[in-house]
Amino acid sequence: MKVKNSLNANEFAKSYRKILTPSLTVPDQTMSIRTILERYSRGLPIGGKTDMYYDEEDTMPDYRTLDLVDIQELQEEVKTTFEKHRKKVINNVDNSVDNSEGVSQNNVETES
Repeated sequence: MKVKNSLNANEFAKSYRKILTPSLTVPDQTMSIRTILERYSRGLPIGGKTDMYYDEEDTMPDYRTLDLVDIQELQEEVKTTFEKHRKKVINNVDNSVDNSEGVSQNNVETES
């Protein structure tokens, strides 16, 4: 009986399998054992597409690890979202003031 090792592997017959079916793997969907166990314990699906969930600590990136271009992009993004929300709030306040003035004018007209 011969023992097969790396030095005498060429003396043994090669028996390879040829897989003819297409692969079912999807790129960038590898998960560690820890992630699989966390998903199982939370009741999330283990296979297939991974759903993104965020912790409060993971919402903002660490500025110490970013380069200057990334920091500038984040600052511009925050500024644009702040301006959008600011305009929305101002429009809501203006609309509520206009509506309340219309109601008070209607009350004055009906009392006269």
